[in-house]
Amino acid sequence: MLRRLTLVVVTAGCAARGPGGAAPSAVGPSLRPSPRPPVVAAVAAPAAPIVVDVGELELSLRGKPAGREAFTIARTADGFRIDSEVRLEQRGTLRLIVSELETDAAWRPRAATVRDVVDGGTTTTLGGAPLTLRTTARLGASAVRTASRPIDLYLADNTLAHFAPICALPAPAVRTGFPGMEVRIGDDRAAPPFVQRTVDLGATVRALITCEATRLVAVELPALALVAVRSDRAPALRELVGAPAIKAPLAAGLIEEPRTIRVAAARGREAAELACSLVRPAAAAGPLPVALLLTGSGAQDRDEDAVGAGGIKLGLLRAIASALGSAGVATLRCDDRGIGASTGEFGAATLPTFIADAQAAVGSLRRERGLDPRRVILVGHSEGGVVAAAVAAADPRVAGVALLAAPGRPVDEVLLAQVAHTLAKGGLTDAEAAAALARHQAAFAAIRAGQPLPDTAEADEWAGGEAWLRSHMRHDGLAAVRALACPLWIAQGAIDQQVTPVDAAALAAAARAGGAPVVERSFPSLDHAFVVSATGDVAEYATPGRQVDPTFLAELAAFVAAVPARPDR
Repeated sequence: MLRRLTLVVVTAGCAARGPGGAAPSAVGPSLRPSPRPPVVAAVAAPAAPIVVDVGELELSLRGKPAGREAFTIARTADGFRIDSEVRLEQRGTLRLIVSELETDAAWRPRAATVRDVVDGGTTTTLGGAPLTLRTTARLGASAVRTASRPIDLYLADNTLAHFAPICALPAPAVRTGFPGMEVRIGDDRAAPPFVQRTVDLGATVRALITCEATRLVAVELPALALVAVRSDRAPALRELVGAPAIKAPLAAGLIEEPRTIRVAAARGREAAELACSLVRPAAAAGPLPVALLLTGSGAQDRDEDAVGAGGIKLGLLRAIASALGSAGVATLRCDDRGIGASTGEFGAATLPTFIADAQAAVGSLRRERGLDPRRVILVGHSEGGVVAAAVAAADPRVAGVALLAAPGRPVDEVLLAQVAHTLAKGGLTDAEAAAALARHQAAFAAIRAGQPLPDTAEADEWAGGEAWLRSHMRHDGLAAVRALACPLWIAQGAIDQQVTPVDAAALAAAARAGGAPVVERSFPSLDHAFVVSATGDVAEYATPGRQVDPTFLAELAAFVAAVPARPDR
């Protein structure tokens, strides 16, 4: 289950922030840990600072202009100095962030100051031994964070020029970013005259860095849908950086037709029209079995991709539709309400809303000519598995259910485990990580009780999603699985870091307790999206060229195609 709330536009001042909503590693085994980075410049240090680079980055968020960052890099007597001025345009307001970072000759940070004109003004300073970050806010609480180990890099929030050292350091390598998180720099990928490198921040966010010689020319943060391109090189980078993803074609012999699912208004739920695609074999004869494909958490289109420019785009449900169509099974998949071409408001939707949307789709499929109303199968990924089980438990005519990386624990337990994993990768001390986790737990306790969120940064990460979270907290997912009587297929990536094998085991136990015929499949080396991955960490989701595992697709298609018709009731 992906963390549903919107990612904030930050990099890694303390640890990369944001969810962890949905990879073959281009690095992984080839990385060689290096205790300290070498000095990258052999020239004599100047007596006075000498400017070695001046540039401006054009920022875009979800494909729309979001501001600019002007920066200067100077060689000092014994290191470097990076000065930056960021002008972010957010929701019609201008946000100004000014920073100065001083490093030694190997780009290790020694001191920094960041002034952020937001919420009355915030000043952050870095310095001392060990390095200590002190944040003073005019409105709000101050904070102090101390490095947990020797530090090689400092990447301040919203300051992309701080990635400039990545272009000067040797690669591949492992470095340590403040306050102690692992920073993995991948092998170079040549794209003359440029070179691209992957940079994984605390295993949670992957940055794609484009360099020209040792100059930074672009930064992409796909999970955040954020792109920064050097103004003077933008024309040359147009085909290389931030290029729109191209949807994979469906398998030969399939046709895709538009459908609209109308969901009536009810208490606590507005009406909506879901924009959907029905895929079926072009040459099929006779009524076909049909699978309804249900997306996981987060605002996603019918392929389970982020909408618009940027974001993670794997096309999991599109790949499933193609595989099932080749096996003679029709599929229906829809944009989430309020997303893509669907109407309604996504932000107001709760678990019962998504269940009602799925029930409306099931009813429509049973009325569709050419489809077998007795062979409607539900295929749900992540949160979609919760929806699938709930719909099937209430509808004995559902012929079968496939749960793909679906949670088998309460939502708050799953999400807090994700938070704990992220904190552990972020380089915090054990005490700091425990305190941060406790603040997340306090936020969840307030949500469960219907109380206002505490005034903490951790609670702010869940703001806006309280009703959705509370609806999951009130839902007994295992009870729904125990109520199933139809064939059930439970699939789990063995190295999934978001929904783990513990969840799959709990779902299988519940199904067997209820007497449902169940097949449980664990796929080695597959992550939450059923893609081969080195670690399963969410940073790998941004790896270019990821493909859904063909063995997983083949086994899912075989299960769905073999589901027998339910007897008429």
